[in-house]
Amino acid sequence: MNDCHRDGSRDPPREADYYKAAEARDFLISDLGISNAEGTDLTGQYKVDSHEMEGTIPGTSDAYDCAFDKYYAHVEEGYAVATIEVLGSQWYLADQTGSSTYPNQDAVDPLEDRLAMYLNAKDCALDWIEQSAAKADADGLSSVVFLFHAHYWTTNVYGSVTSHLPSDGIGEYYNKTNLASKTEALTGEAIEEPFQPLYDAFTDIAMKYPDILFYAAQADSHVWTDIRQNSYATNIGDDLISHQNMMILQVEGDSRALTMYAKFEFDKDAFQPVTAHQVWSRDAYEEVPYGHAFYKFQ
Repeated sequence: MNDCHRDGSRDPPREADYYKAAEARDFLISDLGISNAEGTDLTGQYKVDSHEMEGTIPGTSDAYDCAFDKYYAHVEEGYAVATIEVLGSQWYLADQTGSSTYPNQDAVDPLEDRLAMYLNAKDCALDWIEQSAAKADADGLSSVVFLFHAHYWTTNVYGSVTSHLPSDGIGEYYNKTNLASKTEALTGEAIEEPFQPLYDAFTDIAMKYPDILFYAAQADSHVWTDIRQNSYATNIGDDLISHQNMMILQVEGDSRALTMYAKFEFDKDAFQPVTAHQVWSRDAYEEVPYGHAFYKFQ
């Protein structure tokens, strides 16, 4: 619902092929109950901050909607968890009119509507990342975990960052046709790569708050990865490029999502105040697969 292309090109088409991205987003907000007016998590046990942002989405008269942005701090244990809206295919920013790949994409879900979703989520995320880091710093926390969906980064073989899009054969998945020209016309800023602002924001807070270990945890792939975001950055003398305190955790989707999960452990007094572990569940493995998980892990 939150990540698959919906364009009606499959034969025979499925009902979900005709959902608009905005409709799928509204369903998730309702189904997950994330607009909790009580200011707590869904269990009612923990206080959660929500994000309200002034202004309107560029190119529209609609107010910003940062419904997915939440923040929870466990001050005594020295950590915080923040969520942001970073999806994959819902930000499918290509004009596929007349193409053989997704010929009905723009008829079903116009590019202009998807562009507004991208700008809303991007602006909310960048603001919430900075707010969350500032909150954590003010409370003297030692670690912050950001949770979201999309696989947003990659490096080339030598680690020199040239693109922050996936390099594993799904490049069209994050197609950004016309993105630069459209964003420049609306905001004066030409965004060449959809996830570049996110990558830069994580880099910036890591430099600004060197005493906090940050984790960007996302799930839009099928392999487990636990690395530093700027792992090949080289500091020479006083020319600091990275404090090496921005980590990336990628958990596995598809069938493994039923059989494994990520477990974080926090120790505010440790040199490494947060660690992530891949935990496998035999009980989950024996469950009947559903959704995309149509086969067991072999």
